Amino acid sequence: MNTLNYVGIDVSKSELVLSLPEGRPRRHPNTPAGLTALLKTLPVRSHLALEATGGYERLLVQAAHAAAIPVSILNPAHIRHFAQAKGQRAKTDPIDAGMIRQYAQAMAPAPSAAPEPALVCLAELVNARQSLINLRIQLINLLEHACLKTVRSLYQKQLRQIETSLLRLEHNIAARSPLSWAWLPSLATAAKPMANASSPPVALNSDASFTSPLLPSSALPPAPWPPFTNVSASPVNPRKSPSSPPLENSSSSLTPSSNPLC
Repeated sequence: MNTLNYVGIDVSKSELVLSLPEGRPRRHPNTPAGLTALLKTLPVRSHLALEATGGYERLLVQAAHAAAIPVSILNPAHIRHFAQAKGQRAKTDPIDAGMIRQYAQAMAPAPSAAPEPALVCLAELVNARQSLINLRIQLINLLEHACLKTVRSLYQKQLRQIETSLLRLEHNIAARSPLSWAWLPSLATAAKPMANASSPPVALNSDASFTSPLLPSSALPPAPWPPFTNVSASPVNPRKSPSSPPLENSSSSLTPSSNPLC
């Protein structure tokens, strides 16, 4: 017979909703003070069960491990399929907490092990690196279609900052994990020189050009077209009348030059 008292917890950014074996659902703020009150009011032999939320459950899990209270971090898809199998279609925080508790009672999930602090730090560094890589891809795509010099200069400045941050992150990852170069083969040769404090992380030019050991300037897309100026104040409109000459044959000249806006 299972004598554990499973407690289902619906986690959100600001609130924790508890479903206990007996009594009405409880609510506690998702703050250190709220977690202290939550752990003090748990029944004997409690086993916490909650869904992975991407970070909002971190404080609760850390507090439960510190208090030696077993806690299981569940796959949200499993809870959703369990609710569908039971015909539960309504969704509120108390209902979700109750469904998590029922799932834990039926499946008896194993407690989630406390993560190693070094692995937690390494995972945060890796996630930060991936986020910066995604931002770099977005900026390169935006730069491909940017024409105005002001906009291109802004994107290039952000790219330089991202490249500097990437090198710093990869240096920290390499220092924390001797195996980091095995799964960072593409950027390892660029980040290894940072082990030498005398080597500059990124070569920055005084102008708006962008150079980096991670992304050479030749990889940056050029402007899609040159900025045009010296447009006649009264350009010929080819659709004004059938006798109007085409725009390319008009007297108005479109020549690339230094437009103050471009």
